Amino acid sequence: RLEFNAVWIKECPSPALLKEAREAGVWLICKPPSPNEIANSKIYTDPIQLDKIKETDANISIASPIYDNVLVWDLGDDCTQPRHQEDTNRATLLQSADRSRHRPLICTARSGVWEYSRIVDILLVESKPLLSSLDFNELAVWQNNYPALARPDTPFWTTIQTDVDPKLANQWILFGGNTHEICAITHDQIKMQVHQALSCGMHGIIFTSNTPLTNNDPVTEYRRISLELLNWELQLAEDWFAGGRDQPLIVKSTGHGQMKAAILQAGRTRLLVPIWQERNSQFAVSGAFEGSVRFVIPGIPDTYGAYLLVPNRMFPLTTRRVAGGTEVLLEEVSLNSLVYFGEIDGFYARVGERAKIIGERCAYLSCRLAELQLTSTRQILDTLKQAKESNTIPIHPRDKLPLIALQEQESHIRMTRHAIEIAKSFIHQSPPAYGMAYLQAERATRGLRVVSRDILREATRHDLNACMTPVSVSFATLPYYLTAFQRTANATLGQNRLSCGDMEDIGSWQRSGWHSQRHKIEGVTEYISISATACRSGANGLRIITQTENGENKPKQIETVPIWVISPPIGVRMGEMICVSGWIRLPAAIESGVDGLTIFDSLGGESLALRFRETHGQWREFAFYRYVPDNSNYYVYFALNGLGEVHIDDVRVCTVQFEQPRPILPEIRPTPTLPRIPIDRLNPLQYLPNLPNLSNTGTN
Repeated sequence: RLEFNAVWIKECPSPALLKEAREAGVWLICKPPSPNEIANSKIYTDPIQLDKIKETDANISIASPIYDNVLVWDLGDDCTQPRHQEDTNRATLLQSADRSRHRPLICTARSGVWEYSRIVDILLVESKPLLSSLDFNELAVWQNNYPALARPDTPFWTTIQTDVDPKLANQWILFGGNTHEICAITHDQIKMQVHQALSCGMHGIIFTSNTPLTNNDPVTEYRRISLELLNWELQLAEDWFAGGRDQPLIVKSTGHGQMKAAILQAGRTRLLVPIWQERNSQFAVSGAFEGSVRFVIPGIPDTYGAYLLVPNRMFPLTTRRVAGGTEVLLEEVSLNSLVYFGEIDGFYARVGERAKIIGERCAYLSCRLAELQLTSTRQILDTLKQAKESNTIPIHPRDKLPLIALQEQESHIRMTRHAIEIAKSFIHQSPPAYGMAYLQAERATRGLRVVSRDILREATRHDLNACMTPVSVSFATLPYYLTAFQRTANATLGQNRLSCGDMEDIGSWQRSGWHSQRHKIEGVTEYISISATACRSGANGLRIITQTENGENKPKQIETVPIWVISPPIGVRMGEMICVSGWIRLPAAIESGVDGLTIFDSLGGESLALRFRETHGQWREFAFYRYVPDNSNYYVYFALNGLGEVHIDDVRVCTVQFEQPRPILPEIRPTPTLPRIPIDRLNPLQYLPNLPNLSNTGTN
């Protein structure tokens, strides 16, 4: 009902699930049967025969009609160079058994991308940028460079994050939050990922989900409406998205705005897709619009018209010939501003008819989405207002000012509500103006986005690094951030539990349990040492270097992390807050990778990692905080994802000791003792604010 046309499952489907998919008219992307099952399977064509065996252990050949709703075979999401020959044999056997259908193969190649692009038909590019330190602009660089690792003309699909990572959600619970009430990921953030995927030439969109879309809570309702609206909008662009050719052309708007656009081509037509490029939008999107914007698009014939393509209709736009191509003027540009270039022909008529069909539903969904966003924002503002009235907003020790001033917002809320009512009135007028309702609903929420972004920036303005706490990553978690900040105001750090974090002696360092893991990349060498060159205090520090063998011909992107350093196991207890801190120096910016030096831990995993690409040759402190959900061993990881040199020194892992007693923790699933060492690119969050009044942290 949400207009998805396929479902990706992580196992081989049962006959019952295959039957359900066929009855629902939904494609499946799934793992194939095992090689033994394929070898011993039988072809069943009689429907009566299939019904009799669907609950038995009989092996049904993938050439049987029951598998007709399988669209693509998934070879796995952990394909690596050492497994290449094994996966090649699997692919050959699968293609032989499926030769009557020739269904494509897809996989996620963590390493050996070129080799895997020769045995599969599609490669999946995974990313989790939302509420992380992975800026959308850096993600775009990675998505544009990654295809160069594969054989030419390899099709790529990509994932779109729609909800928070489970490890982040667990930390929110431990910090006192209710994940069913924290609507931290907005429609605009999901849509920005989609537009960026289109601009990078991706031809398949996989919306990832960690929680069921059938849950009955406000966060899930918002996500359901957002995803249905996005699917309808993708149907408007499907000719250029799925069938488009060549790498999209990127054009910038005139002036110095935050908007650029991708030009997609299908047949002789073009589609302009706007891309909002303000930094840190993965945390909070601002207004995401600009007024009076001009784009100059090369290669547009004189006979082509330009039309604003929105659900229900196409609005003509003014164009003129200028040096460099055709200039189109838009009175305003937002993420809803798709522009169609073409003649009035059959293609134009087909797109226009599609727009009319989806107009009413898109108008309703847009208005409902705006109402939910207003309700969520109002609830957070009310909570912050109560904190201000009760004088519980913390005072920052640096500037002696409240973390949030919280100016009067009632008039702004009233204007937003009035703007939403105007959008809804377009639906009920005669004849209905669904296109205007769709556009007006987006306009109505621009102020909410600006307010949310500004308050989040204000509250975290003095943080040592963005996202040092899991609850400082979103406007929706600000009430919990204020509580955590206030509670730590008079806290102290306990004894350092990490052995040899001062990086002084290689023998002691290794005997204590520090070690490294390496992934060999052709043409890349890596070095690790305890060296005086990397010293911040004492005599030595940890030095990590990755470089090309000849020191030249650096690739734009390396495919995986060449080297990790892993700490010794550290015993932690349920209910403790852990502070991890240390110092790093990058003599020069890390190249050939947007992640740079990535620091993460066994509780937060990759989703809560810190990322540093440069420190301008200066020592820079890092810190992050975690609540411990269960008694376990704790690990800290340093991964150098790129080419360059890193110095690390004075790493500490301490318990935060509060004056106030720790509240009773909610039950939470235990964290695994030792997580899998990731060999794929790392998609982090960020770090936390410096705890005030802690003289033994070494911070100002």
